[in-house]
Amino acid sequence: MLVRLFFCLFLLLPGLAIGDDRIAVLEETALQRSSLQPELEQYSSRISLNNLEALARTASMPADQPLPTSPLLVRYWQQQRQGLVTTMSPQPTPSEQSLAGALARILTTSLEGALIPEGQAVQRRTLAGKATVKTADTQLGETLLKRVELTFNTPTTLQEAFYTRKLPLPQDKITSLYFDINAGNLTIQEIGLLTADGLKLTLEMRYHEVPGGHLPARMKITSPDGQIDDLIEVTYEQVDGFDLPVKLSQVTNRPQLQETLVIIFDDYRINQPFPATIQNHFGQLQ
Repeated sequence: MLVRLFFCLFLLLPGLAIGDDRIAVLEETALQRSSLQPELEQYSSRISLNNLEALARTASMPADQPLPTSPLLVRYWQQQRQGLVTTMSPQPTPSEQSLAGALARILTTSLEGALIPEGQAVQRRTLAGKATVKTADTQLGETLLKRVELTFNTPTTLQEAFYTRKLPLPQDKITSLYFDINAGNLTIQEIGLLTADGLKLTLEMRYHEVPGGHLPARMKITSPDGQIDDLIEVTYEQVDGFDLPVKLSQVTNRPQLQETLVIIFDDYRINQPFPATIQNHFGQLQ
């Protein structure tokens, strides 16, 4: 019989000053993203979908707007920059452009950069300075979990400081927010939040290990009453020596919406030059 022994040490701390380092572990989780598969500079891949209607709803397309039969969509990705989804059609229709934009938002949400977004460190510390901050270390077997919990005296707007609006999590009227971080590999394992309206959500994360760190492979968002049960899952395979997504499944299960969207990636071209128009786009992001 195996007995799991664990201990939990809570450190109750006063409000965090702007220069305090008690949320430093959150910043460390963002820094580790920069070292993932360092030799993977850029790639392009073809995209196919199982449910154009679901993507059209995500894109907020008018119901009477005709959908393309087989949209030719391509994703371009560069290290340290957001990805781009575009159509290969010489004269893309408004529908194709809308679908490409919706896919770009989904892929940014699902694959990288949605948690502890870069460029928001000052805003995170400012918000933490207005909160009561508690930290806790919990040892579970060989895993040390570090919790950072912020409680706000008045409902607060996060302004995408801790996660982007591309995640289906509220930004406004937040009364408490916590992060559980695996201290060994600096990955966020769980996020929990509570709003002034009484909405309580938990986001559980799982990862795929690659050279230099971990890629997000599973995001599950749930509410205690079972009304919300969303899942985003990514399947990775090795392509020319790199771990790349070959399938993304997004399941939405909410009272107002139940649907599944599956995205398939193939025909990868790795570390090859982009077309001039695509390269110019990424150049503008520098």
